[in-house]
Amino acid sequence: MEELVNISKRQFDLSFGMLENLILQSPDDIWNLKKGGFVYWQQLFHALAGVNFWMRGDNAPFREPFAELNLYPELEHEPENHLSRQQLAEYAGQVKRIAQAFFENGTDAWLLAPSVVYNKRTNQEVILGQVRHLQHHVG
Repeated sequence: MEELVNISKRQFDLSFGMLENLILQSPDDIWNLKKGGFVYWQQLFHALAGVNFWMRGDNAPFREPFAELNLYPELEHEPENHLSRQQLAEYAGQVKRIAQAFFENGTDAWLLAPSVVYNKRTNQEVILGQVRHLQHHVG
């Protein structure tokens, strides 16, 4: 991996780690409360689903996680069911592996290449967008 990719990955990893800490350390009494207009865990789930969507490799079809539970990761409705801390932590682990694979063979030139998910954005824009999105929900 080249230097600019390393810098971008390091910043992404720091942001992702903050979200992981919220999953593991948030007080139990707020887990299922509506905060900021949405259920607390649903906002964390939403941030993870964004990483899952944008950083999936080779433009593989996106499969909404936990679709059978009607959780609405795009925050378009209140969830019909809930996720436990353990379920969300396990999903975070899956998403982390997806993100690590995204960076795996990256080069500085790759940062400027179009995203396979949406070719009007570069890979660098995808990374910066996900850092910004993770930080928004961490905040």
